[in-house]
Amino acid sequence: MKVVRRKLGKEKADGLAHIDDNTIEIDERLKGKYRLEITIHEALHILYPTDSETAIIRKSKRLTNVLWKQGYRLVEK
Repeated sequence: MKVVRRKLGKEKADGLAHIDDNTIEIDERLKGKYRLEITIHEALHILYPTDSETAIIRKSKRLTNVLWKQGYRLVEK
């Protein structure tokens, strides 16, 4: 799965999933726990394309909380 970071202001979205080419886009301005949540959220759309938005939201929040409590953080280069 390819992850692209760019500003998504024109799309009015924090993240986008492109199932056809196995790519997710994450707004480059996102930080911290919310960035992790959106990354997981969009990845779940690719992995489970038939799941409802409600199911994706629920799963992404749960996974984010588990990983965040375990200390997972992005280390910027």
